[in-house]
Amino acid sequence: MPIRGITDSVQPGLPRIGKLRKGGEAPRNAAGQVVKMGADLDHFRFTSERPEVQAAFEDAYGATPALVHIYLPYADIERNFGCWKERWAAGGLVHRCDGETMQIWLGPEGLYHKSPKPCDGDCDEVGRLSVIVPELVQAGYVGYVTLETHGINDLLSIQASLLAAAESRAGNDLGLRGIQWNLRRVKEKISTPMGNGKRVRREKWLVKLEPAADWVQLQLQAAHNATMMLPAPSPAAVSQMQEADVVTVDPETGEIIEAAVVHIEPTTQPAQAAIATSQTARATQTTSQPEAKASSKATEDADQPGKPKVTRTEWFVRWHELLRYAASLHIEHVAPLAPDAPVSELTERKAKLEVLIAQAEAENAAVQAQQAEAIEDSPTDEPAF
Repeated sequence: MPIRGITDSVQPGLPRIGKLRKGGEAPRNAAGQVVKMGADLDHFRFTSERPEVQAAFEDAYGATPALVHIYLPYADIERNFGCWKERWAAGGLVHRCDGETMQIWLGPEGLYHKSPKPCDGDCDEVGRLSVIVPELVQAGYVGYVTLETHGINDLLSIQASLLAAAESRAGNDLGLRGIQWNLRRVKEKISTPMGNGKRVRREKWLVKLEPAADWVQLQLQAAHNATMMLPAPSPAAVSQMQEADVVTVDPETGEIIEAAVVHIEPTTQPAQAAIATSQTARATQTTSQPEAKASSKATEDADQPGKPKVTRTEWFVRWHELLRYAASLHIEHVAPLAPDAPVSELTERKAKLEVLIAQAEAENAAVQAQQAEAIEDSPTDEPAF
């Protein structure tokens, strides 16, 4: 049972095992107080309170990496990338707001409050990106690494990248999870204040969040496959096929049927149809060996010279439905199918793709079960309540 006011408000999450920092270590005086900001770096500076985690990161990336491969732990943008305006003092956080209303503020009695209250100013922008570094997981250290930035250009750039990826994943329950990203330092000229009311362009090392090229290529291929999907045959076309005594494909089982035509009604939900096809394929894996050989023999005979011509429209409708569903499961490197491919190749490729779909569905189910334990990240130096 949860303890009211304590454990009933805890969100699922993994521990934070390190930080990625943009600047060098800040110099301090004899009393330990920071005297000025650390130098702007052209790389990331990784720090961890656990020496073994620090060593594992440097084994993978060295001490001065300009590029780090990451994954995001949450499906939505807000939990991956928390952006606020905050004011800090020597004792800790004074208040956190959205620019207008304070969400957390320190009362005169030394306690934090969450009741909304107008912002009293003197606060600065901050963004905290929670990431998973796969090399640390492989080394046995599971947890989140936090990148903190106060740069407006970084905030806008990271948010734009996350919005673009979220839009491309619309309707996918995984959201931003499962995408490999490249987190890198990039030198750009930006407008900065001079201190006299004017601005000047200076070179600064910014943070860029970019999806990995492999993932982008997969999205492009999925879009291409969607545009190439052929329509179902019209009733008039089916009538002509019947007169020609052609060979067609059963829309429910994918079986080749000689001297018969089954009309496939146009569908507005190709993904659901593909799921049904995948489930049917898995159910038919128990087919006896003699039946499988007979089906294979019928397919080979249908593609031999002198046999009736195969109706390919329904084949390609089903094939592209499967491709669309496979793309939603992030199945990569599915080679295109030539329009004049023989029926034997069509049958073989379809069966192999359905096996890949079944495997991907099982893997996604396992990932979702693991992700159910992950939760909202605790912001850097978050006050305890």
